[in-house]
Amino acid sequence: MDTQMKNIAAEFVKAQKNKTPEGRMMEARLLREALPPPQGFNQFTGGTPLERMMRHVIFGASECWYWRGSIDTLGYGRTRMLGENRAHRASWRIFKGDIPDGMKVMHKCDTRCCVNPDHLMLGTQIENIRDMLNKGRFVAGKCDGEANPMARLTRNSVEEIRRLKQAGTKQIEIARMFGVSPMTISRAVRMESWK
Repeated sequence: MDTQMKNIAAEFVKAQKNKTPEGRMMEARLLREALPPPQGFNQFTGGTPLERMMRHVIFGASECWYWRGSIDTLGYGRTRMLGENRAHRASWRIFKGDIPDGMKVMHKCDTRCCVNPDHLMLGTQIENIRDMLNKGRFVAGKCDGEANPMARLTRNSVEEIRRLKQAGTKQIEIARMFGVSPMTISRAVRMESWK
């Protein structure tokens, strides 16, 4: 086993012991790195919505079903399926049915990239905010950089990203190295984030 895989395995064990939503998000990130989609993988080709959904799911690490596909900057799975652009909403439609107007699909597990239908529930925006407050998920005040609980990068990694970009490395390659989107790399390089 090479050093990189040993490091991923060690981080994975650490993340599994951390039962918080942040620990589960770290676990999902590590799984996506360790188990990349197969060559030629395309979420838009063939199959029913259920088949396309299940091609993107990683099982077994915990009770969460981790979305293996694209993740937005807030940590939610991204897709274009059944008229939805968030994977957990598409999962609700596939497994539970329609989403009434004005209703949100909320996570009981607080793991934003989870698409397990048993971890999802419907609620209004007010119920969603109340749930967030009751679980202590609201962070008041400035929450930039490493202080942001959703941050995937550190100050040191951003400096390395800027060095790599200046040396001529493509943004897509840098994004793969750090497990973030090319847009995140672009914003860091242009100093729109991590100033």
